[in-house]
Amino acid sequence: MIGDSGTNRIGFRILQGAGGAVFPLSFSIIKDEFPPEQVGIAVGAVSAVFAVGGPRA
Repeated sequence: MIGDSGTNRIGFRILQGAGGAVFPLSFSIIKDEFPPEQVGIAVGAVSAVFAVGGPRA
């Protein structure tokens, strides 16, 4: 299996952390690039995408 070795687990944890760092960064990019009246719509759209693609409990 993929997660059997410690090296793979560490590598995948690093990848997971990098992916988690994208979430707050996306809000900064939205605030910088979108006009003020469209920021709320863009933040809602990004949040919905992350919610749908997020971890399953």
